[in-house]
Amino acid sequence: MAKEKNELVVKEEELTLALAVTQEQDDFFSEMGSDDYNVPFTRVLADMSAVVKDGTHKAGLIFNTGSGEAVETMEVVLVKRPEKTITVRTVDGDFVASYPFTTEQFADLTIKQEGLKRWDGEGNSVYETWNYYILDINTEEISICPMLSSNYSVAKAWNTRVKLQKKYAPSQMVWRLSTKEKPNGKKSFWMFDSPRFVGEVPTEKETVVEFAKEMFKTAKVDHSKAFEAEKEDFEVEESEF
Repeated sequence: MAKEKNELVVKEEELTLALAVTQEQDDFFSEMGSDDYNVPFTRVLADMSAVVKDGTHKAGLIFNTGSGEAVETMEVVLVKRPEKTITVRTVDGDFVASYPFTTEQFADLTIKQEGLKRWDGEGNSVYETWNYYILDINTEEISICPMLSSNYSVAKAWNTRVKLQKKYAPSQMVWRLSTKEKPNGKKSFWMFDSPRFVGEVPTEKETVVEFAKEMFKTAKVDHSKAFEAEKEDFEVEESEF
């Protein structure tokens, strides 16, 4: 009985501390609006990406556009429901626009289609895109991971795996992101491999997860920054379809 009481006191102290930290964070950001900070993006580096060409990083690494860091694997938590959007890019891979996904608008934008490739009336490529709002559980950094084109199939598989994990809520699960090189004729390109479930969010990280959720409620998202890390290899990946 004494042991149970001690455990209860410890849990109450942890809760009190967590609430105090959350309140301090709320106070710290209370005067900030959505224009005061931008959410970075997480992408896979391509062979012709600027930071690969200058020798800073190598192709195939997972790159954070905010910190400039690149890693082979990343353990992340989904801290917000993924959002499906429509992404429009030029033939060179430059960002044109992003819209909330609706079947009607996707059909209206698609003027020409060959297999899985779609174009609008200006000759720009049109994609269904899944945007994942993630927290790097190790660095405690938030970012958005957009998956489209070749990564769209990875996104659908990830959605299915999240749904099949009945034991945990999405924000209680940790997933490991990694990459793979996919042959494409005489060339190849890098893409995400299927995310792998690695366990539950550690207790000491639960407050960080809650704070990340709050950050995503007000943070400004500039979708034009999402593709800067890999647009130089855009044509290689496009030819897969």
